[in-house]
Amino acid sequence: MSVRVLLIDPDERVADACDRAFSSRGWVGQHARNFREGWEHLTKAPYDVVILEMKLPDLVGTDAWRHIKETHTGILGIFTTGSPALRSAIDASEPDILAYLLKPLDLAAVCSLIEQGTRRKRGEPDAEGHMDRLGQLLSGVSRALSTPQHFAEAIARFEASLRPDWILIYLLSELNPTRADHF
Repeated sequence: MSVRVLLIDPDERVADACDRAFSSRGWVGQHARNFREGWEHLTKAPYDVVILEMKLPDLVGTDAWRHIKETHTGILGIFTTGSPALRSAIDASEPDILAYLLKPLDLAAVCSLIEQGTRRKRGEPDAEGHMDRLGQLLSGVSRALSTPQHFAEAIARFEASLRPDWILIYLLSELNPTRADHF
């Protein structure tokens, strides 16, 4: 999955560490030292996620986020700071904010948040969602299908398909035709 991340943070050490973490995943990462530079990046290319330091040299992080969201409605955000006192300045109910993180950053956690957030934004289920659906499929199949041959025939019809959602919908429609469209 190709992800574009903009880091707006004056700390070069954070930028270097993020750059290594993002490039190792094949992501495109850009760094801006202040909001003005960040805004220039945002106007030139689309980004999936912006990582925003709360204390920027030219603007407070929450004000920067408001400016960004006015014109980039689909972008996701992660706030960072070295000061726990600033946490109260963030509206935690904002659905596009993935996290508020204290420095030093755990880059594995940051990358995991970005992966989960961008998958959700694109409508892709995460690993937990796949496991839940697989469990539902297996429990429904084991209860409703009386013979192994019936199960094998149903799966064989969709063997070439790479869309597990289609298999799940088909099998559930076999089980209960009135509920197949509730996904």
